[in-house]
Amino acid sequence: MIVPILELYRVIEAEKAKFETKNLNGNFFIDLYRSQPVDPELYEYYSLPALFVNYTNTGQGKDKPRLIQMTLHLVIDEEEDASNVAPNKVLGMNRFIYVGLLQEILEGRKLGTSSPLKFISEVPVDNPVADYHILVFEFESYARDLIETPVFEFGEFETLDLKGKLKQKKEAD
Repeated sequence: MIVPILELYRVIEAEKAKFETKNLNGNFFIDLYRSQPVDPELYEYYSLPALFVNYTNTGQGKDKPRLIQMTLHLVIDEEEDASNVAPNKVLGMNRFIYVGLLQEILEGRKLGTSSPLKFISEVPVDNPVADYHILVFEFESYARDLIETPVFEFGEFETLDLKGKLKQKKEAD
């Protein structure tokens, strides 16, 4: 799952402007799911919005692609009330914009050499700690394509040794 998860990181970062055009924070904290939304005090600090990635991997036979269900745990910070009597009730419903934009960004997208992501479900979770939604996507990928070694490009800037004198340009009289 190395390649799909790293590709998910890249896609979310590349699409953050879509959130910002809706006056939402597009700087997601993304990590592997380890029950952070349910027990945040057990884990290192994370900023919001946060996206935690979990998955199931089902074999479909030798030399056939694996069926992957990728579960995204979306945690957002909504302090506005969404009740019918709240003065800013629309702001209290920003969670639905986050969920909708994530679906729009990810559905049909390939993560590396995977098949296109297929949206399966969204479930709001009643959590006293934070606004929390679960999004499930499905795709197929061959086992070897899940563990390809990521390619990182390293380099350094070359320093140019420029020496000379600054000459003043004289204008013709």
